[in-house]
Amino acid sequence: MLELRPAGPGDEAFLGRLAASRWAHLAPVGPELVGLQDRAQRREYAAVPGSAGEQLVVVDGEPAGRVWWADGESERHVLDVVIAPELRGRGIGSAVVEQLVVSANGKAVRLQVEHSNVAWRAHLERAGFVEAGRDAVRAVLVRPGTGPLAPWIVDGDPTPP
Repeated sequence: MLELRPAGPGDEAFLGRLAASRWAHLAPVGPELVGLQDRAQRREYAAVPGSAGEQLVVVDGEPAGRVWWADGESERHVLDVVIAPELRGRGIGSAVVEQLVVSANGKAVRLQVEHSNVAWRAHLERAGFVEAGRDAVRAVLVRPGTGPLAPWIVDGDPTPP
């Protein structure tokens, strides 16, 4: 069972491990740079108007990742979804996006995906997201409609039946 709940002080150890895996490419420069980058990103997301704050992704009672989003008047902006590396490929990210789409109550849902993440982008496009812009590193994808994602997306199967 998947749930999203506000991250709290008891979650810092897990969030620290998640940050270390996410910013591992900075570790050779120094572990303090990993912490600095993570704190800067958290402050940036918290400052976005309508931010829901840092939410922990919990699967069957265990932390599995984190997500940040912000609600505007007509759009939900998914700022960040990070799943622990050892849990990726199990459909957890898809289930998080599904939950964010459904709970957006008819708002468009916008997110960004790095160009290098070809499989995740293709997965999102099959779920109804379309490109709305791009820069050198990322594409902006928007899901304009309402309603749930296809069940095969939630189940983590990368191909439709």
